Amino acid sequence: MKQLTAEVIDLLNSQPLWYVGSFSDMPNTSIIGFKEVLEDGHLLLCNVFMNHTLTNIKENGKISITVCSPETMQAYMLSGTAEYQTESEHLERWKAMAQEMTGGKLIPKGVVI
Repeated sequence: MKQLTAEVIDLLNSQPLWYVGSFSDMPNTSIIGFKEVLEDGHLLLCNVFMNHTLTNIKENGKISITVCSPETMQAYMLSGTAEYQTESEHLERWKAMAQEMTGGKLIPKGVVI
């Protein structure tokens, strides 16, 4: 795994939304708000409404994430291989955070690492 620079991590952490691209027969882009940079440098995305994106990820594992700051015009596009998990400590932690943040209106069904 290629290590992210501090500059990229800072931008990822500072932006409320990441733009996630996936593809198979039909390309797809999702906007993700429940996300984080993990301590090991992997990126985590919560599956709340990722139907088409998740289908594509399960088919070929390919994904891209774009993050940008309108204020600084700084932007990065990261690409790699994704894995979907429906059982993990990360998912349980995010379920609890989502419950608190949304009062139970939005609950992750899984996480993409």
